[in-house]
Order: sequence, then structure tokens, then C-alpha cells
Amino acid sequence: MQGLTTVNSGIPAHKANVQAYIKINKDVSISPNAMYLTNKFRNNTDPATGISVVDEFPAELHLSCFLNYDNLFFKNFSFGVGVYNITNQQFFLTPWKNDQSSRIIQTMQGRELHFRLLYNLKN
Repeated sequence: MQGLTTVNSGIPAHKANVQAYIKINKDVSISPNAMYLTNKFRNNTDPATGISVVDEFPAELHLSCFLNYDNLFFKNFSFGVGVYNITNQQFFLTPWKNDQSSRIIQTMQGRELHFRLLYNLKN
């Protein structure tokens, strides 16, 4: 692939996102999310020779899910737990600049677990 511009370097051409909200019962809900990103490319110019090579990074599928429980111990108190990057795949942040920093390959965070406590003051 020759002639890659820096405008599209590091940015996928297409992105699709699907999110659902499923109410299991009166107090419990689950929210799964899937995001698909197409291949990413970057210019990798050797500073010594000035020769530009295009690197290709594969398509990515990001999966996450959040479970929420309302009125857990008392009314208006909610507890939630979520998982980001369920498959613990290694994704890459692709620099868009065409300078020395574009030669660095950075990985994104792996699987992440997060909790949420919430109290609703409205009711």
C-alpha cells in the first residue's frame, strides 16, 4: 500500500457499535456492548534512510458488559459492576503523527473491572 496520507494514519476507516439494555427484572439490568473497528494503518518512516513503510494493524472487536442492581439494600441505592475488554485482547494505539513518535507501538489497557455505587436523591 503506497501513498498513505497522514490524514488517515492511525484511524480505522469504519466503526460499528452495538449496545443493548436488558431489564432482567424490576431491579436488575444488564448492558452489553460490542464495538468493531476496521484495520488501522500508520506511516513508519525510518529517520536514518527516510524510507516510508506502511504498517497495518488488524481489525478489533471490543466487548464490554455492565450489570446494575437497583434498590440493593434500601430504596434509591444502586450497585453496578462492569467489565471492559472481556476477552483481554491486546489492542494497539496507533499514533497519527508522522514523526519519531510514530515509531512507538503502544498497547491499550487490558481487561478492566469497575464498580459503581449510586444513591438517587430525587425520590
